[in-house]
Amino acid sequence: MPARRARADQMLKGERDQLARRVRQHVLSVGGRLVEVGQVIVEDGQRVVTPDRMELTTRAGTLSVTPYAGWVACRFHDVKAAAALLGSHPATGRLNPHSGKWNFHFGRCTAEEALGVFARELAAVLPGAETAIQAVGRGADPEGRRKRQTLAEGQEATMTAKIADRLVLLREVYNAVAEAVESFEHDDRVGPDLAYLLGAMLNDTGCEWPEGRAIVSILRGRFPAGHPVFQFLHVEPE
Repeated sequence: MPARRARADQMLKGERDQLARRVRQHVLSVGGRLVEVGQVIVEDGQRVVTPDRMELTTRAGTLSVTPYAGWVACRFHDVKAAAALLGSHPATGRLNPHSGKWNFHFGRCTAEEALGVFARELAAVLPGAETAIQAVGRGADPEGRRKRQTLAEGQEATMTAKIADRLVLLREVYNAVAEAVESFEHDDRVGPDLAYLLGAMLNDTGCEWPEGRAIVSILRGRFPAGHPVFQFLHVEPE
């Protein structure tokens, strides 16, 4: 079977494979432990290697990490502790406050760039890490209080902006798909798929669909490569 070219919104295959290896190395280097070794299985007559699964201790308890080619699946075992640490509003971060999923999906970038995003966010939840407010807040001097207040106001403004951006994106995607179909009740599953996609965008997770799925074709026809909606899609080749 000939090799398939990566789409414009997808990491190149070599970079995807490299990312899986480098994430594994990084997690083990910061105290992670291997709890499930990948195995070779046969799917549709082809040999497939399942990824390793690791765990490490964070300030919100145990975090499971499974590096795939092009994305990283993470899940906090203690969902409440994770929500207390990272926030519980799905529009302000990648944490799903209901399942504890904390996944990292990447568009067209290098393995080094993707690893940098993952490593920075992971470092913030590891034991010993401090938030910016805690770091500035040592002592009770007026200057410290002023800095804490400024930081808090800045975080609130950032959160508000993220929520507003996500709402705009949700409306844009819904309208684009609605304009492309006559009805959401056809057998092409556009209606149910759109519901899954909007839910993924709200919870900062993702949808996996095969190449040629109706909603995938609609989104590619309506939005350019690199559009934020493609951060929530993982398309499997036919």
